[in-house]
Amino acid sequence: VLAVFGLLQFAVFSAQSPSAVVAATCGRIPASVCPLTGWDPHPRRLFSTWLDPNLLGGFLVVALAVLVAVPPTARRATRIFLLAAGALLIFALVLTKSRASLFALAVVAGFSLFFFRSWRRWFPLATAAVVGLALVPSFVTRIQNLSTTDPTVSLRLQSWQQALEHFSHFPLLGIGYNAYGFEQLAVGNIGSLALHSRAGADNSLLTLLATTGAWGIALFLFLSIVIIRNKLYN
Repeated sequence: VLAVFGLLQFAVFSAQSPSAVVAATCGRIPASVCPLTGWDPHPRRLFSTWLDPNLLGGFLVVALAVLVAVPPTARRATRIFLLAAGALLIFALVLTKSRASLFALAVVAGFSLFFFRSWRRWFPLATAAVVGLALVPSFVTRIQNLSTTDPTVSLRLQSWQQALEHFSHFPLLGIGYNAYGFEQLAVGNIGSLALHSRAGADNSLLTLLATTGAWGIALFLFLSIVIIRNKLYN
């Protein structure tokens, strides 16, 4: 559904950025309901209803991993549906033009191929990805300019640094999940709690680290390892 809405958004607002779309559609809505600042400024990207191409790209990678993990079936209609869904997700992922999401896809595919030998599942998806990349020259340009740091990347790095600073102040138990915005305000990293991006860092694991501390991240990693071991050996 997100991919379909994303393709509709890309067709209607192909030249606009999430920031421009929000400004055009929410200009008369109170800022507390529809914040007008802090959105992604890059145009000509697929961002669907989430208004964030990188976050959407990460979710699409997760969806592809789940799709590949579906048990084999003898029903031809189901196989065709899964293949079509995979191609749709890959196409939407390419149009997000998210380099981080493409890297995440490569990591997930490599992990799946190494541990589960799912060559038949990943080959058509990889083929669709290559075709999609070839059809989107602007994405190829972004891949070639990996060494170039744009403003959003700089802000992301700044967000990671701030999360690590919060963790260094409260390393054992963290600052508390609902306190991240207040801590950001207290140390001067943000000027108002009205900012829609105040509640965490631009990285889920760093947000978990800063808000729950070493104890929380250790418990999370332990549970993740248990789940992976059960999947591999059961």
